[in-house]
Amino acid sequence: MRMCIPSLVCGLLLLVAACDSGSRKTNNNQNNNNTNNINNTNNTNNHQASAIVGQRCPDSERIGLIHVGSYGDGPLQLSGDVQDRPPVRLTDPVLEDGACIYSSERAPGFCEDCPVDRVCTHDSQCVPYPATVAGLRVELRSGSDVQVFSPQYGGGVYGNVTLAGDTFGVKVAWDSGFEVTLDSLQVPAALENLTAVLHGDSMNVESMDFSWTPPSDPAQVYTYIPINHHAGTVTNTQCLLPADAGALHIDGALLRPLAVVTGLEFQELLHARFAAAHVSAGCVEFRFFRSYYPNFQK
Repeated sequence: MRMCIPSLVCGLLLLVAACDSGSRKTNNNQNNNNTNNINNTNNTNNHQASAIVGQRCPDSERIGLIHVGSYGDGPLQLSGDVQDRPPVRLTDPVLEDGACIYSSERAPGFCEDCPVDRVCTHDSQCVPYPATVAGLRVELRSGSDVQVFSPQYGGGVYGNVTLAGDTFGVKVAWDSGFEVTLDSLQVPAALENLTAVLHGDSMNVESMDFSWTPPSDPAQVYTYIPINHHAGTVTNTQCLLPADAGALHIDGALLRPLAVVTGLEFQELLHARFAAAHVSAGCVEFRFFRSYYPNFQK
């Protein structure tokens, strides 16, 4: 995810998608299914698994996130990292409206004598901090051609995609013997005629509206809006809906709790396809996407 530049719009971070009332129930069901249901054909006791296209990792179980996509009109890039255990900071859904869910971080636990190399969980248990896995290796495949991404930047991977095309298979492996594969997934087409309107201002957001021309081969429109980074929590609002909806509306009730200190921090709107796989260590999610930061109108 890109952070906003404070001097530009670090008080204006929003996301996208407006849908009519008739599609909201469908979108809501899809959002819940995609974020909570990982196909049971994955053996959660194994070190190896194949990703299921169309599925996502629950936030509480995700250990890895592999991105393949572009920012605006830029080149395709791959980035990602994998942790050795799921996150210890968790949220609970508080408010749901159409395609969007506002989730607040759970109350902190209390650990009287937690060692410095451990963290106190919400249920007051001292556990090791999640750490980046050793020896992460990501192979991107297009036909018979393979591009290998090796660890850098603290153990994650990053680089421009040099393979031809926009449809790739992926293999992710690390030193402890885990391996996750994705057979094939296509980077979605660009979103055309994207517009965004901010109602109110970055400190008192009334709502946000996004619209775009439905693509001929639609994927999904997704956005993750974190609480202002000064708040120091993982509270957020996420929206997910089919790209053929052509619009997204985010009500102010899901945005105002995030607009603290220096205001709302919108980061990006994705036209994305997802896949996910469970291994015994947790869940690895793949996101193939086109990312946009719209010019917001008032």
